[in-house]
Amino acid sequence: MLTLIAGLRAPNVGLDTQSYYANFQFLSAGQFGQVYGMEESFKYIGYVLMKIWNNPNFVFGVLAFITHGLIIRRLWDFRGIASFACMVACYYMGFYHMSLNVTRQFVAIGIVFYATRYLIQSRYLVYIAYLLIASLFHQSALIGVMLFVCELFKWNTFSSGKRATFLTIIVAMPVAVYAILQSLLKYEKYLLEGASQMGIMVYIKALFLIVTVFLFFVVKVDGEEL
Repeated sequence: MLTLIAGLRAPNVGLDTQSYYANFQFLSAGQFGQVYGMEESFKYIGYVLMKIWNNPNFVFGVLAFITHGLIIRRLWDFRGIASFACMVACYYMGFYHMSLNVTRQFVAIGIVFYATRYLIQSRYLVYIAYLLIASLFHQSALIGVMLFVCELFKWNTFSSGKRATFLTIIVAMPVAVYAILQSLLKYEKYLLEGASQMGIMVYIKALFLIVTVFLFFVVKVDGEEL
């Protein structure tokens, strides 16, 4: 249902949906030069999908299936510590509508979020492979390399092989950081704007995050930490 709603949406649903409609038509015609603000890799992804079925809604559907399928599949991994239905409901209420506006970014988010299962398992090469795949949709996915910092807390448990792999990744991180900074330059004008137009939902979500972190790390249930 989440895929169908996102895939079958009209051009006027979402702030950038109409531009995606136009860009997919350009890509279908092979007019790559008419498409601006998209990664070259994503242009080819859109081109191939439009050749499979020359319908922008098909492309939206495929992207939505990847996004929500991977996010919900990852939430399923946490069913032992939280209500799966509650997690999906929170995701739907808090973030689903955003995916109708920043389609490529959410595909990248879905891939990186799912890939964290391999980061936790210390399968770093697999995690990096997912990051690279996600970056084909949106370069901001490379920010996922920052999560390697959390792995430093497990250093004492690493084998010599894992330590070598981890150190190799750390050495290569400056290249990824440079690519991230270059990508963020596209959003410089938004970061430098004098006036901030944040809605009330931003504060509500921030409060929700603070409460969640508090419950996770502080509150104890039956004498045990969550």
